[in-house]
Amino acid sequence: MERNDNVRNDEPLYNIGEEESPLYELSDGNQEPADGLTVYDSVPSEDDMPENISRTVRMADDKSIRKMPSPFAIMLKTMFTPVEGWKALKRAKFQPDRVAASLFYPCVAFASLSEFSAFVYEANVTVASVLVRAVETFISFFFSYYSVLAAAGILLGKRVGGILNSPFGKIFTMTSMATLPVFYMFYRLLPILGPMLVFLPLWTIYLVFRGVRFLRLPKEKESVATGLLCTLEIGMPMLWNWIFTDLIPLG
Repeated sequence: MERNDNVRNDEPLYNIGEEESPLYELSDGNQEPADGLTVYDSVPSEDDMPENISRTVRMADDKSIRKMPSPFAIMLKTMFTPVEGWKALKRAKFQPDRVAASLFYPCVAFASLSEFSAFVYEANVTVASVLVRAVETFISFFFSYYSVLAAAGILLGKRVGGILNSPFGKIFTMTSMATLPVFYMFYRLLPILGPMLVFLPLWTIYLVFRGVRFLRLPKEKESVATGLLCTLEIGMPMLWNWIFTDLIPLG
């Protein structure tokens, strides 16, 4: 095999000297790399991506969010198919803050606004009295959720209280209690159906009864916890309403 005399063996193929600027330099984030090239110290953010890639990432995120059921949709599913609804709620793995912001607080707010139906069905109603009743309704349901968790932790012991104060325990309690302000809203908007609607809280009891097994409580305390949880969820709104209307009326 003939040797190529055009290649000089005494010269390196790559001439790297101090006078030459390297193509890439390690950068601390403040100095400019050679030849105008950009060096990233970390993975580029979505803003630094090409437009087509960034658009694809946003579309994928939006599609995954749209596929995820909302807490309100799961509550409706739970009301009509309790077992499947509680399973869907557990699979969704919501954060308590999201369920509170998108389900519990809006339901409580609409129940409070339903007090303004007094202008339609009642005579000699003043704006001040309706506002007071709206505030009483809101804080009665609002305080009830936290009171149920606190009372259950005290009455059922540290272990059961810890389960109810876990993320799923809070979501379970909020979802079942969110049905109460919904029922109350219908009661205020349709007073002619009051004799029938007054029994709707029994629906909440049924939902708790069918879903408490998903909390995985200790077997020896499951029955007691179910009965106490139903009693607290129904009784706490009534207790707070009595406190703010009769014991220390806000008006």
